[in-house]
Amino acid sequence: ELLGECTISNNYNLNNLDGLSSLTSIRGDLNLVRNSILNNLSGLSNLSTVGAIRIRNNDNLIRLTGLSSISSVETSITVADNLNLSDLCDLQPIIQNGFSGLYTVTGNKYNPTQQDIIDNRCSDSQIDTDGDGVMDADDNCADTPSGEAVDANGCCPSDLAKTYDVVLHYTNAISGIDAWYEFQDTFTETGVREYRTSEVSHWIGGLGVGVAGMTILDDCGSITIPKQNLFDYYINEVEGSGYIDGDTGIIYLDYDICDDGECRVYSSVYTPVN
Repeated sequence: ELLGECTISNNYNLNNLDGLSSLTSIRGDLNLVRNSILNNLSGLSNLSTVGAIRIRNNDNLIRLTGLSSISSVETSITVADNLNLSDLCDLQPIIQNGFSGLYTVTGNKYNPTQQDIIDNRCSDSQIDTDGDGVMDADDNCADTPSGEAVDANGCCPSDLAKTYDVVLHYTNAISGIDAWYEFQDTFTETGVREYRTSEVSHWIGGLGVGVAGMTILDDCGSITIPKQNLFDYYINEVEGSGYIDGDTGIIYLDYDICDDGECRVYSSVYTPVN
């Protein structure tokens, strides 16, 4: 039993607390602060009571293994600014045993409330923020709209890499242009729910410079054309949005190409080629 406090701080070569394995009680505070390579607390596995817990700025700490044997903390629990700490489940016995002191958990990779810990949401591996059935730790698409079907990575299935018949309406209010075009466009998958078209606007076949087409993103049938330079070359900026008809697979896109206050406006319909 330690009658006073236990402070371990600013030890840049300390990666464990195995030397404290015989410690069963600390009457004062347990302070673990700025131990940059400390990666586990299993040396505290025989500790049952402590006055207060303060664990701060231990950047290599991922979980609080070793604290699960503590049944009583008298005054406060502070776990803060441990950048990689994502699992606080070892605090469950303390919280579930009726802890009523000051609880401060902030600035960590994951920061559960006391109720989260009681409800078994004490680790980021147990959290499903968007409610799609895939835990955040495994979810590559953490903002899936409610009710959408997803794959094992938490993403809506997306299969836009195909060829389309396109009908394009082009207008330019300044020059008075109002024209229609028909052509084929092929989408190539370039990332997760990310595609590159082979054409952009009315410049069929490109202009011989830069990268052909434009980048589009598919978010469960909602299409975003993120702001990008025309052909990844000119200062003209392309930006827009659209959607996919879930029954037909037809894509509707509206986008502008703007430069120095003048905008060309495009509305287009992409019908998959059978």
